[in-house]
Amino acid sequence: KQYFADYYLHRSDITFDFSNNNNMTIHSNVAEPWKVTIVDTGLNTMTGGRIKRIQKYVGNEPFMLTYGDGVSDINITELVDFHKSHGKIATISAYQPEGRFGVLDLSGDSVDSFREKERGDNGFINCGFMVLNPEFFDYIDGDSTVLEQEPLRGVCYDKELMAYKHNGFWQCMDTLRDKEKLMKLKTRIKCASNQQKASFVIKNITVIDVFQNDRFMADVAIEAGYIIGIGSYEGINEIDGTNKYICPGLIDAHAHIESSLVSPKEYYKEALKHGITSMITDPHEIANVLGGKGIELMLN
Repeated sequence: KQYFADYYLHRSDITFDFSNNNNMTIHSNVAEPWKVTIVDTGLNTMTGGRIKRIQKYVGNEPFMLTYGDGVSDINITELVDFHKSHGKIATISAYQPEGRFGVLDLSGDSVDSFREKERGDNGFINCGFMVLNPEFFDYIDGDSTVLEQEPLRGVCYDKELMAYKHNGFWQCMDTLRDKEKLMKLKTRIKCASNQQKASFVIKNITVIDVFQNDRFMADVAIEAGYIIGIGSYEGINEIDGTNKYICPGLIDAHAHIESSLVSPKEYYKEALKHGITSMITDPHEIANVLGGKGIELMLN
């Protein structure tokens, strides 16, 4: 409350005249034209009950709701337009988070495959950006009501709940692990926007632009293993890339060069034309025929 009470003072040019009865003159008020209502919803009130307590301030119009512990680039305008389009009481935003653990595909007790968990393997979650009509208040009994129980389950049962699918960025901050992940992302953004030095910068290197069929000289900034910028950068650690080249490339993760019936050198020339700059080769075919000599041929 104190923050908003003094907000316009922090956002304005002010003269304090202590020689004239401490007179205060506000020269210009550049604060946003906001209307902010701060409500004390009670120490022990549950999430649904807190929403019920703001009903008299919301009035008879749709309102937006969020938990406040999620960071996202969700398009709020599109979310509201989606809500208006279907005419239901409630809209939640749905997101498929990345998996944290490897996945076992089982047939009974037999493991068919082991793979890294992909984003699409997870079900959708409520990522916390909602649009609700005033009728939603009728699903909340009182202070002890939990939002995710009776209210949301109720509109779902009545077929009054719709989901806006968000495919962009979203990250919660519930745990220390979440915080560290977001702080690392914040550091990368600061380095990319030149607000702080990147950990590692290659200076004055020629960049091959495969999209524009061109090349240009620039600095390449790297932070925590990510290339976060190409342009003009300063780094904590720097190396000179003058007379050297850098270009984006594809990795061929499984190749049998001997099946092409050309030497590795000639194979690489053709692969480079398709943007392949790194290869992981499996020479078991030539090894089956020539044994160790075949492996030596590939290595040499």
